[in-house]
Amino acid sequence: MAYSDEALENYLKKLMEIQYGSRTEQQFTQEELKNIALDAGLTESAWQQAQQKAQQHLQRGTAYLNAQNYDDAATELENAASLMPHDTETNYLAAKAFLFRGNRYDRSSDFDRSEYYINRTLSIAPAHPGVMQLKPELNNKRRVLSNETERKSRSN
Repeated sequence: MAYSDEALENYLKKLMEIQYGSRTEQQFTQEELKNIALDAGLTESAWQQAQQKAQQHLQRGTAYLNAQNYDDAATELENAASLMPHDTETNYLAAKAFLFRGNRYDRSSDFDRSEYYINRTLSIAPAHPGVMQLKPELNNKRRVLSNETERKSRSN
């Protein structure tokens, strides 16, 4: 993210805190998110298009996940989750896609993204059964990756 983008993001966060307090994105309802978008100048038509786009990302991401195409699944589901931050299933599927992609490539950055979406899901649905299964798998994969990294560093 460029410095100007980060500055703009921080500015908007501060404005949101002034308007709505220190609530996190998961605490906003669908109606509140819509009102925020409309207050920011989005038209009703653009809001509806954004919702349709979110559903399309979710459908494609789910199809890619089912086809074990984890690269495209992670991208699509992350796009869906950015447009539907309150949606439990979308966040869960994003967590799953990043975990599976991390497994495939042994990438800690994917495990980090999976953990992010696991935590978002748990903040919405504290006992989500799918996430309760993903979390130990993620912890195990991180442990294995850490042990392999440690072994490689000792052998050098």
